[in-house]
Amino acid sequence: MNQVVSSGTNFFLGLYLVRSLSIEAFGLYGIAYAFILFYSGVVNSLFVTQMVVNYPDRDECDRNNYCARMLISKLLFSLFSVVVLFLLYLFISKIYFIYNYVYVFCVLLSSITYTFKEFFVRYSYTAKREGWALSVNSITSFFIFFILYLLGVHGDNPPIEGILYAFSLSNFLGGVLGVVLSRLPVFSVNLKDTSSDFFEAWNGGKWALVGTVIIWMQSQAYVYVSAIFLGPVGVGVANAARLLVAPAMFAVPAVTQLVMPRLAELRNQNIKKMYNVGGIITVGLVVFSIFYAFLLIALGDYVVVLLGDKYGDIQTLLLVWCLVLVFQFTRIGTSTVLQVVKKFRGISLVNFFSALIAVVAAIALMKYWGVEGAVLGTAVGELLLSIGLYGLLRRTRKGVERAYSRKDMV
Repeated sequence: MNQVVSSGTNFFLGLYLVRSLSIEAFGLYGIAYAFILFYSGVVNSLFVTQMVVNYPDRDECDRNNYCARMLISKLLFSLFSVVVLFLLYLFISKIYFIYNYVYVFCVLLSSITYTFKEFFVRYSYTAKREGWALSVNSITSFFIFFILYLLGVHGDNPPIEGILYAFSLSNFLGGVLGVVLSRLPVFSVNLKDTSSDFFEAWNGGKWALVGTVIIWMQSQAYVYVSAIFLGPVGVGVANAARLLVAPAMFAVPAVTQLVMPRLAELRNQNIKKMYNVGGIITVGLVVFSIFYAFLLIALGDYVVVLLGDKYGDIQTLLLVWCLVLVFQFTRIGTSTVLQVVKKFRGISLVNFFSALIAVVAAIALMKYWGVEGAVLGTAVGELLLSIGLYGLLRRTRKGVERAYSRKDMV
């Protein structure tokens, strides 16, 4: 139910925007959302993922206090980083004009409110109170469509800044509900303990951060390559086709949010079983992605009409996105298991090489096939990342099996 609400909101919001906005405006929204995902990945790497994998190691009586301290750390980091980023933009804009100040401010505001809401979604899964995540996502969904309705009540399409304001406010309200439901003891947080938790999280977080930045560079290569060489219009076309594979891609956060806390517990109870469960999850996701891709290609003529007439023939682009989908799903289970066993450094190294090739491939292929080439570069990167992570997982698992073998002999 939670994933239906979360994925449905993103899908129908995208469908509304792709039909109501110009290609350029939709491209600007795509650029903004790419940055929001980047910023969310940074915050998750440093705080949320570390909280999830360290949560089972905490004494049961200290777990809520620990999560409250991580929330305070996350909020302080968010406020500091957003101020720094906006000041940096003001400095850069004196040299090179990027876009207007209001747009940039809205993107940063959307980023901080999105991570605020997402913290409580991840906490709900960690604390095994999944109903809270459903409530948070439901209230966020209600308000984003309600606010967009108010903005468009006079018949005019809202500007991109108005859409980002609606996105920010709805995510903020969802986060507020998360505060109310979780009742984390934020007012009794000890700053000394908070500092200690931050440095503990930094040990794995610094490598997770490197990995996240590199994964973003790879998965979003089509966005910034298209934006640099083709402008917002190129991003708009690429994201219009991506919207049709988005319902399947929305399964990614649902699976990782649900599975990661449980795999973290299995790590402490029966690590061999944890690896087996991770393998089953990976196979299931790959089968699902292949089925979805075949279904989408078979129904291509019928689903493309959802985007309207302005995007023309995008069947080839849709096929390339299906490749990205399948390759991406081959690495989700592997990556999740590796994070649970805290192999952040290894993930980062594998990501670095695959991302480098993805960016080069996106630029090179775009010269021959335009937007399709940029997206195909992303597919190449996802394939190489899947292969690299699988190799890392095999080496990690062999080490565990040898350790168990020695234990059994004793």
